[in-house]
This record gives sequence, structure tokens and C-alpha cells, in this order.
Amino acid sequence: MKRFILGAFAVAALAGASFAMEGDKFLEIGPTAQFVSEDALTGPSIGGTGAFLFGFNDKTDLGVYGSFHTVGRDNGSSVETFAAGVQSWYTAIGGDIRPQMGGRLGIATRNSNPLVELAAQARGLVELTPEFRLYAGGIAGADLGEHGATFLGIDFGAQIRF
Repeated sequence: MKRFILGAFAVAALAGASFAMEGDKFLEIGPTAQFVSEDALTGPSIGGTGAFLFGFNDKTDLGVYGSFHTVGRDNGSSVETFAAGVQSWYTAIGGDIRPQMGGRLGIATRNSNPLVELAAQARGLVELTPEFRLYAGGIAGADLGEHGATFLGIDFGAQIRF
């Protein structure tokens, strides 16, 4: 049920955003590692993230994202986190290599506990061709709720223009 709700939220946000945006459209995908402030974890939370980004103007991208992370605990069980929401990126300096700053707001579940995800992001973006980009960066945020936690993460991946 939680996957259905997260999927429905992402599809609704994507549909609404696609009508509002007239600029470039990108599919973004890549692996991530997050260090979560929860006791008894055996290491970083490993997973992946994907997003649809829409160019709002020359300096701003808006979009929807989804992510999944998992990590083991000392007692042999695991912690799984699913998240979906909206994100934005701001590019202050143009060029083939440029920094971006952004934020994200979404809903998440950690082992079936509902949470609100709020995070700040920063990354470097390298445009290899007009249709293909690579990125690497970091994220810091919090999953707010009864079983919430703060997290720091690193990610890298690719963007494909469509």
C-alpha cells in the first residue's frame, strides 16, 4: 500500500509539473549512500534515486524524485526507506561545468513509519553533450516523524535530456 501511495503521489506531481514547465526535460538516475543518525546500524544506507526534472527557466530546474535505501542493523534485521516528493535546483553559474544548489520536500516511510523528508542538496554538474550530463554531490536533511532521523549522503549519476 505504501508503494502505491508513493507512486500515485509521484505520478500526480509529475503530471502537474509537466503542464507548468516549458523548458528542458531530464531523466536523472544514480546510486546514493546515506549516513543515518539511528542507533545500531551496521553502516551507510545504500540505495538509489531517480527524478524527472523540468527546466523552469535558464537557472532553475523543478521536478519530482523517488528514492530507496536499505541498511542492516546489529540484530540482523534491516531498515528500508522509501521516499517521493518534489525537488528544485538552482544554477548560479553557467557553463559546461557548474555548481547547483537545491532542496527537496517529500513523504517517506522507514520500515512502514510515515515521515516527512526535508533536505538541502549541492552538487557539481558536467555537461558532456547537450543530451547527457554527469553529476556528483551531497545531501543533508531530516526525515521528520515518530521514528525520524537526520542524514548526510553522497550521490552521483547521470541526466539524460528527452
